Amino acid sequence: MIPKPPVCCIFCGLNKPGSREHVVQGALGGVDVLTDVCRDCNTLLAVNDRVLTVESFLSIFVRRELSGVGPNSWDVDRIRDGLLVEARTTPGTDSMTLVPQLIFDGDERLMYCAADDITGLGQATFEDRFYTRLRRAYGHFRMHGPNARKRDHKGQDMLKFSPIERIRSGYRLPARICCNERVTDFGSDAIMFNLRYLTKGDRERVLDVLSRFDWSKRARKSKLQLGSEMPEFHIKFCLTHAIQAITKIGYNLLAFFCKSTPVNRTTFLRTVEWITECKHMREFGDERKFGFVKPDGVAQLACPPKSHKFRLTHDPTTNAWKMYASFFEGKAAAYVAFNGPNYESWATMDVVAPYDRPMLAPLFDEWYRPLDHRAVIDPREVLPTIPWQTGELRARRDPIPS
Repeated sequence: MIPKPPVCCIFCGLNKPGSREHVVQGALGGVDVLTDVCRDCNTLLAVNDRVLTVESFLSIFVRRELSGVGPNSWDVDRIRDGLLVEARTTPGTDSMTLVPQLIFDGDERLMYCAADDITGLGQATFEDRFYTRLRRAYGHFRMHGPNARKRDHKGQDMLKFSPIERIRSGYRLPARICCNERVTDFGSDAIMFNLRYLTKGDRERVLDVLSRFDWSKRARKSKLQLGSEMPEFHIKFCLTHAIQAITKIGYNLLAFFCKSTPVNRTTFLRTVEWITECKHMREFGDERKFGFVKPDGVAQLACPPKSHKFRLTHDPTTNAWKMYASFFEGKAAAYVAFNGPNYESWATMDVVAPYDRPMLAPLFDEWYRPLDHRAVIDPREVLPTIPWQTGELRARRDPIPS
């Protein structure tokens, strides 16, 4: 294989092997890429990208709109004393759909699933398919253990451990085994089962039960349920890292579209230091100024269907760029500002990024149009389109570096 020629990385400024960096994160449906980013920086910054797309508010829409991964989200079986049931947001709606799961509640084994799994297969076939694949996954685990080599996993049903840090008081989360695939969709592809638990004791108890499991025995009860119209979300993320990832989108957009302005570590040094090293946090990382905003703060962007929309404007008095982001058709929004020059013939750029399609040709204007915005952290303000049953947010802020 011919090695790729080195590139001068726009983040570290070094000549190193290049990598493909998404302008808008691939997890958000972006397909346009930069090639003047080194592999090391791409790997380093992927950590912040994950915070934004898998752990923050945006992860709800990643799961709902793009069928991607998302935060801990549950339905609640209130008849059974606030039992939390694994669920996912239903694509295109604000409601929840249960995933196939086997819950070990005391001496009971409870099977929960969405209605279409049962109606499509019948209860007996549904349970047979679930148990058959779970048995294979457990057998693979018994043979290779939790630290198997990657090649041992190829094409194999697997059992993964997924500890949960804690839950909201007043609810119960007994250990359970679940998967994100509908049982009606089980085919030749490998299935990943998750053993989710709060304590190591819960985990060991389930493994002990599986070692003595009668695979021909039905669950004592199968729940037929569509899911609640008012989901319960528990979200924990580092706000600093999320703001860094949003800032990086603005920086990448300029690198992609600016023809006369060099966008690199030399010209945007303070911005790059903020994105990569958390320097200048007092200037960039204050959640009272930057980060998530109420969606009506960017309503003027008129985000098209199945798209994100971004506006970049340059303020010559402060030599700073401001970026307003309207994510997922305007259902969530963000605002950041960062230092850098502008040698273009325009001062404002609007660009639409459709999901999984190249960005549309940007609209350039020569006048500055500020938008109303206010940084918020309350999920009810950030995501007013979702009817919250109850929610818990823990946004961690990194300490300011000395």
